[in-house]
Amino acid sequence: MNTPILISTDPGEILALQQALPSLRLCVDVHSLTREGDLLDTCIFLGVELLQGDLRKLGVELGDTAPHGRFVALLDLDGNCCPEEIAAAGLHAMLPLPVHGPLARFFMRGGHTGDGQLPARAALAMELQGAWDRGELCLHYQPRCDAETRQVRGFEALVRWEHPTRGLLPPGEFISMAEENGMIIDIGAWVLREACAQVAAWDSVGLPPVQIAVNLSPVQFTGEGPLEVVHEALQSSGISASRLELEITESLMLEDPDGVIRDLERLKALGVHLSIDDFGTGYSSLSYLRRFPVDTLKIDKCFVDDLASDPGDAAIVTSIVVLGQSLGLSIVAEGVENERQLEFLRVLGVDEIQGYLLSKPLPVDEIPSFLCISEVAGQAAGTTRDLPKLPASPRVEPTG
Repeated sequence: MNTPILISTDPGEILALQQALPSLRLCVDVHSLTREGDLLDTCIFLGVELLQGDLRKLGVELGDTAPHGRFVALLDLDGNCCPEEIAAAGLHAMLPLPVHGPLARFFMRGGHTGDGQLPARAALAMELQGAWDRGELCLHYQPRCDAETRQVRGFEALVRWEHPTRGLLPPGEFISMAEENGMIIDIGAWVLREACAQVAAWDSVGLPPVQIAVNLSPVQFTGEGPLEVVHEALQSSGISASRLELEITESLMLEDPDGVIRDLERLKALGVHLSIDDFGTGYSSLSYLRRFPVDTLKIDKCFVDDLASDPGDAAIVTSIVVLGQSLGLSIVAEGVENERQLEFLRVLGVDEIQGYLLSKPLPVDEIPSFLCISEVAGQAAGTTRDLPKLPASPRVEPTG
């Protein structure tokens, strides 16, 4: 959301703006502005509504391309604005973009470094918009397999950032930034379209039919919700809704549960499957779980890691499985990395497993050979389909 704004460099006018509108801060080091009327690519968005006329009264002129409505700033006349003051102003909600020209200082959460350099998180956040524009985001796919037969049932689509200098970044490095600045709406819609289209592409070349799971951020349930983008992804790809699983987190239950239930019921009406990801790590109410129209519980990796040696984790996993089965839900265990874990989960009655024991997330070009070799191995082994030990792409990162 690039907001070109022409603003006077006169400190008195800037101060007048601050005094008249105390909720605003101006993210401008006035000493870095070389002449009046410089065009700034402002990159902070807090959602404060202002009219052009209000700004003109304060000596601020907007260019013809400036939007009618949003002007947000952080006042830093002396360059000594503290991180706490920045955070209090709500800058965690900003939309950082690459900045050109005279905008010298930039603040985000940790404040500035004192040498004019951006904090690492702020620098990465500023790169994210450019990465999106340049098409540096991609999807990798991690197999989900039957716990008894190891047959491939489907894949989870996982977004990655092909960073030009840092290599392949997993979602834990940047998705929270996308949620904070609102980019997750566009990214999430793209993931849905891309994942569904990829399933259709696999179908078109005769690969075994699979399901696809896509994560939904709680942010995607704000505003109009995800119904339209899900419907569009299904329509454009032509795949059956029953082959799409949408993964939500427990935290979603705490945000307007009645509204979320309505959204989930509309999604269910399309025919998609719904699952709760990382179950057991949040603070969900069991009463909400009973009301939510979900089909699957996914056990978080943190409970699976020491499953075979930690009685506490074993008890938690057992309880989740019993709870899910009593509610008629299927159970998926994430983070399965060894045979002892798999055997414990299989005996408990877990339906599907996912983890490095079977495969890391794979780039799309490795999926056809993975599925074909799996099919051949399954036919040779009869009812048991052992997954092949394919070499993983050197760029693949852990799912976290």
